Amino acid sequence: MKLKYLNLPNAKEIPTFSWETQSVGFINSGSEAALAYIYAPKATGFTNTDLDLYYCKDFKFIFAPNLESLAVSDDLKSFYEDARFPKDSEVKLYLSDQFTLYTIHGTSSAQLTIVAPENSYAHTVANENGFEFISSDDMAETLGGQIRTRDSGLRFGFTLDSTDIGFDYESLADDVEYGFVYTYDEVSEDEQEANAQVRNGADGTYTIEAAKRNVEGTVSQYNAVFTGIPASHYDSKISARAYVCIDGMYFYSPVTTRSFNDVANAILNDNTMDSNTRSEVYTLIHNS
Repeated sequence: MKLKYLNLPNAKEIPTFSWETQSVGFINSGSEAALAYIYAPKATGFTNTDLDLYYCKDFKFIFAPNLESLAVSDDLKSFYEDARFPKDSEVKLYLSDQFTLYTIHGTSSAQLTIVAPENSYAHTVANENGFEFISSDDMAETLGGQIRTRDSGLRFGFTLDSTDIGFDYESLADDVEYGFVYTYDEVSEDEQEANAQVRNGADGTYTIEAAKRNVEGTVSQYNAVFTGIPASHYDSKISARAYVCIDGMYFYSPVTTRSFNDVANAILNDNTMDSNTRSEVYTLIHNS
């Protein structure tokens, strides 16, 4: 089998396939099944036959954030419309909150790694079946907050290493967007609750694309900047997180929460900070 990948940017269903006896014979004689991944960001399901990846020993991942259900089995002769995965290699499944049904027919020796949001149904599937789980809510790194004295600004810094996503999405995706989600509402101190509160489309949140991104190798750095904060709101908290959205699937940093005064006071209490900067910050917050 010479097909190395299925890149299906607009497919509503993932095409499936099974093996003829002759093909299995070729594989057992040393031929290779070369299929390495399926990229189907808009697919919600599979066509009405089996997906047999058992002989695809180099198969790496299925990216299908709109996939709604998956049935698996080791016995495709007895069960119809199921998937069989390679026995001795781990396969990553990229899923989202759209995924709501996982079924095992008979037995399944699938060794899966599930990449999905925290506390999603896909997360539950991973926990209940002993699969490795990778949270899409913790893919980027937060660098904390800084203030800008020239315009009463508050800046949140973030970095993202594209290799942490697990595949070369820049070469596959039709739409890649880097940006931020933020809110002025009170956010829980519990990390998982905060992740649920501050995400694209959640009540009280705002989403904005990054205006600038600095890239060195595989690492991107980008900042969310809030300027012109009035003195009356120096104690008002802003919660923000970075994201990269890959053909509709969001990968986030943790949520970070700061106020202007939080950062200013940290500078004033930092004896390693140069005196000019500390003096400038002191003047700003006490003369406003």
